[in-house]
Amino acid sequence: MSLLEKIKKTWKANVMFVKKEYPTIDLLKFVFSILIVAIHTSLLKVNESYSAWMVSSLFFRLGVPFFFVVSGFFLSDKLYSIQNRNLVECSQVTRKYCIKNLPPLILWGGIGLIFNLIELQTKGQSISYLLAYSCRTFFYPLNAMWYLLASIIGAIIMTIFYLKCKSWRWVWVVYAIVSYIFVLLCNNYFFLAEGTALEPLIRLYSKVFVSARNGVFLAPVYMGMGFVIRCDDAQAWFSKHKYVSVISLICGFVFLTVEATVLFGCTRYDDRGFFISQLLLIPSLVLVSMFYSTKMKLPYRLLRRLSTSVFYLHCTIRTVVQYFLRQNMVETGDNIVLFVVTTLLTILISLISYGMNNKKVSALFG
Repeated sequence: MSLLEKIKKTWKANVMFVKKEYPTIDLLKFVFSILIVAIHTSLLKVNESYSAWMVSSLFFRLGVPFFFVVSGFFLSDKLYSIQNRNLVECSQVTRKYCIKNLPPLILWGGIGLIFNLIELQTKGQSISYLLAYSCRTFFYPLNAMWYLLASIIGAIIMTIFYLKCKSWRWVWVVYAIVSYIFVLLCNNYFFLAEGTALEPLIRLYSKVFVSARNGVFLAPVYMGMGFVIRCDDAQAWFSKHKYVSVISLICGFVFLTVEATVLFGCTRYDDRGFFISQLLLIPSLVLVSMFYSTKMKLPYRLLRRLSTSVFYLHCTIRTVVQYFLRQNMVETGDNIVLFVVTTLLTILISLISYGMNNKKVSALFG
């Protein structure tokens, strides 16, 4: 069977025989993965205008928190199915989740490190600088792979809470509040720390650990939300009062609009991607996605896989595309060319990898 025939067979399998409980989540994951490509190709220059800042804040920046909550939801779904919180079985579930994320983390994060080291060397950086730079990537992997490392650490922390704490939800709430305050101070609310004793501490932390967007501070907050909304009592209540999740979603968007408007022009830090209102908006969006399924006939299983593959591959492909565009003196304008070419190549390579029908390839490409 030729590679093209395998791709066609894979496509038909996804279109015709898919049975998925949450098709809206699959669709949103794919849309958000494309928006993440837009962020990393600088499709919107956030610092240049109010409109670009608002579009980025209201739509583009929702992807990562959404992925975290969904990951927490499905991981907890497996943990909750184990009777009596059996330590061995629950540990195996989390161990399997972590091991699954390691191959793409090592491969794509490693490729990103190699690309950056080559670029730094051409700029004349010393060996000691390159070694120090490489060490920092252990805390914050490149090519957007920080998300995978954060997911692994977040999964371990949430599993420990679930297994070791009888009132784990209250323990998580306290942990989440403290952690998210630090994330906000290292992000959109840096202006509150500016000029205080906290500013040098935040700058020192960022110099060593790069960002608060990691598995210690950020991931447990949003993955924990997935754990909470998957609880049987929460599921039963929200299923009975579906309108609450819709109202919460609307309120979340309104609050985010106000918050982003107020923060525009303030001194911010890091990627400027996290807001207080996301704590209401993101879990509400996940709940609405679960309760209200899209009626469109789409290959949802394929979209789910593509959302993962696009996330894994896009930074590496973007770097290669950028190199060739520069070599051929192609004008990218507002980076539209870079975004379009990167997206199309990422999807094409992903489809080819699916057609190979190889487990080792799937582990690396999603």
